[in-house]
Amino acid sequence: MLFDRWKYYFLLFLLGLWLPGMLNAQGTSFFRVPKKKPPIEKEEAPPPPPTPVRVAPKPKPTPPPPKPPPADRSVSDVIFLLDTSGSMDAFLPGQKQSKLKSAQEALDFFAQKMLQGTRFQLWSFNARLTQHPNSPAAKSKQIIFEEIGPSGSVVRKHLRQQIAGLETRGGTNLYQAIFEALRYFQSPSYQVPEGNVKRFPVVVLLADGQDDGYSAINRSQVLQKRKQVEEVEVKVIGFGITPNSETHRQLCELARPAADCLVTSSPTELQTLIRSFTRS
Repeated sequence: MLFDRWKYYFLLFLLGLWLPGMLNAQGTSFFRVPKKKPPIEKEEAPPPPPTPVRVAPKPKPTPPPPKPPPADRSVSDVIFLLDTSGSMDAFLPGQKQSKLKSAQEALDFFAQKMLQGTRFQLWSFNARLTQHPNSPAAKSKQIIFEEIGPSGSVVRKHLRQQIAGLETRGGTNLYQAIFEALRYFQSPSYQVPEGNVKRFPVVVLLADGQDDGYSAINRSQVLQKRKQVEEVEVKVIGFGITPNSETHRQLCELARPAADCLVTSSPTELQTLIRSFTRS
């Protein structure tokens, strides 16, 4: 009995020596709470580079629109082509003066009444083409546009003198006259004054007949030249001619726009037509 008890204690002794070693060998201790490993600190990612700020380019300033002229001023550059051939000596039915005299009165009225700012040239044609100077100061070989000036200006007075001195002679050199007028607007002689106001070039033709073939310029060349200067308006007045006649048809072919081909035999109506061909 004593021996059995001794074996029991001996086994407990051996178990007390063996069991802790086995537990420690497995890395586990029932008597100690294992320490938690500190968490591994993650490296912070570098901040993203700043997004570049795009600065929108400044828009180019829009040029201001052309300033409209005052209501009492015109922006027209007018070349007036007046037929002074021998046929302009004829009297209109029921009239006591010749066609030339009626045209002179209409032009004189226009010279007095046209708005300031209008730039005006008077050209007459028969067998020859004559460019009349705008003022006493203008050189005969340098015909340029000048503003008509206020009422009673030197330019107005000189223009009225030029109109009063017109005389008839010879035949009708129509095509050369209109060709040269259109070409003038292409030449260096045509200078637009500085400023923010658009000018409107106009050719006004007053004739009572067809071209008599005095120059090498023909109808086709005139129409071709008209295409080259599209900005130039061409107003045609058939004075004392028969409406819907061949002469009327040929004259109207020169107009642009076509609606600006008009026929009249009335001196009073002629004044109104001439004055309507300037733009304010």
